[in-house]
Amino acid sequence: MSAPNLTVEDVENHIPNIRNVEFLDNGGQKTVFTCEINDKPFVLKFIKIADVIDDDDAVQNDIVARAKREIEIMDRCSSPYLVKLGPIRMTEIDINNIRLLYFSEQYIQGIALHKVIREEKLSLQQTIMLAQNIALAIQSLWDIGMIHRDIKPKNVIKRDDGSFVLLDAGIAFDLNSESLTSFGPVGSRLYMSPEQITTPSRSLDFRSDLFLLGILMYEALSQQHPFFQQGMNVTQVMGSIVNITPKQLMEVVPGIPIQLNRLIMRLLAKQPHLRYRSIESLYQELERLKEVI
Repeated sequence: MSAPNLTVEDVENHIPNIRNVEFLDNGGQKTVFTCEINDKPFVLKFIKIADVIDDDDAVQNDIVARAKREIEIMDRCSSPYLVKLGPIRMTEIDINNIRLLYFSEQYIQGIALHKVIREEKLSLQQTIMLAQNIALAIQSLWDIGMIHRDIKPKNVIKRDDGSFVLLDAGIAFDLNSESLTSFGPVGSRLYMSPEQITTPSRSLDFRSDLFLLGILMYEALSQQHPFFQQGMNVTQVMGSIVNITPKQLMEVVPGIPIQLNRLIMRLLAKQPHLRYRSIESLYQELERLKEVI
């Protein structure tokens, strides 16, 4: 289901007590605006449940469940590296004969990581900060029995102060409940762990998110995805993730410290048990790397 087609005027005419509405982005099932609520900046997300004439209850229920999950996670996680919920809780509304959910989130002043690395590679120091910040976000999710499953450059914001924040928890999976979807593997196809592709969601743990962090770091330093080459289709990309060992990062980016190369390639191990056994051990190794670079 596509993102809702909304204008600034639609939002201003239907949502009370907001000011200075501006379009920000759309993609997937969401259309996103910035606005002010009580003179503070927030993001307002709209999710299309269905056209009024659409009666596909299974799809509608899945969309609602994902939105509820995103809000639940923002409520339960206190990490500074995960986006926070805003004052407008999830509300259902009809606009232009389209049934929508909307809610507000903290506005993060910064730029999406995919835009940053499109222009230039991250420095070694920036990449270590990226890894530590996202590792702490993964830990915060894992502390409540959840994994993110969709860690990718578009879902990371580089703040103006240089730190990084993880967005879009709606796809996260609660290991203690049923999967949110029955429509195949979940996650953006370029950013999936081998086990996301080959095994049931219930068997996943935080190490799946660590694999995605490895892709993020590799791409941030090289501006190249470790498993994707131009011209590949979805099946080929997923096959590459499952079966192909990527080039050593130090072959792609000469001068990368061998310790950092080893850390990233360990995160990209095909088997979860070959990655880090705990997020804390990864974080400590990143701390030690600061002394090398």
